[in-house]
Amino acid sequence: MSCLQKKGRKMLRITAVFPRSLRACSTQAGTLVRREAAFQTPRATATCLFLRFGTRVAMVTALVILPILLTSARQPSATSLLRSSPETQFYAFIGVTVVPMDTRRILTDQVVLVRHGRVLNLGPVPSVPVPPEAKPIEAHRLFLMPGLADMHVHLMEPEAYFPLFLANGVTTVRNMAGGPEIFALRERVNQGTVVGPTIYTAGPLLDGEPPVWPGSDVITTQDEAHLTVKKQRAAGYDFLKVYDNLHSDAYEAIIAAAARMHMPVAGHVPPHVGLERVLAAHQHSIEQLTGYLEWLQNDRSPFQHINNDRVTFSYPAHLQANRKRW
Repeated sequence: MSCLQKKGRKMLRITAVFPRSLRACSTQAGTLVRREAAFQTPRATATCLFLRFGTRVAMVTALVILPILLTSARQPSATSLLRSSPETQFYAFIGVTVVPMDTRRILTDQVVLVRHGRVLNLGPVPSVPVPPEAKPIEAHRLFLMPGLADMHVHLMEPEAYFPLFLANGVTTVRNMAGGPEIFALRERVNQGTVVGPTIYTAGPLLDGEPPVWPGSDVITTQDEAHLTVKKQRAAGYDFLKVYDNLHSDAYEAIIAAAARMHMPVAGHVPPHVGLERVLAAHQHSIEQLTGYLEWLQNDRSPFQHINNDRVTFSYPAHLQANRKRW
């Protein structure tokens, strides 16, 4: 979310953002982007100033700077705090300091023109004339900057977390497991009935037998892998999350099915699979560096890969108290 912060006073204005420099986004805010956008680190530039909220622009008071990140095919907008429409409005931020974050620099005394939810022009005050039809926003001693993404969250109490995310400049979150309730929450955010960040979400965990957590999708065969990946994709989840009790055959079947259906795979390194196989499978992300500690040890180290297929985990493997005895 793009914002303005007043020097010496805890006030900022947030308006809609146009995510222009993201590798997976098109140059038109609100258009479809690849799912893989959730796994790529964007380069924020000075032109990424306005978060697109579908048909709304937000202006609020808050404590810190809030700004821009990812849009997705399943939710083409970020948070809307007020219900005014950028589609018919034309804004001119006058005298603002832009923090582009591409290098260690700031752009002082800028004019930023935004029309129909897009950054139309940006440049020093003397060089960018303000059209008479634009609504001027006096922005001297205020700042515009890109926003942040928290790439590993669990939205167990989302409405308690959301103010904290936004107050710390986090405008996009990647929820690492969820169910249909996350879709309802995401829709409320998109509609502006709940103030919150853009949400990307995995579905239920993909785990082996027995699953570490209740509610997981248990996969032990190729057929189960294919049907589960197909089900989660059809439901609308943005990516898959693999977990600790998966065995190699089931894991490889998930990877193959996900590739066929163009679903990114994130999650743990299942101890029965091991880091090398997970890296070879091109899993999109490895959470909490699972698998690395065991892989880095020499053959005499007490930290070893799991070779016994009968070993299972009743809670996350990377938190096991007896890990040193693996």
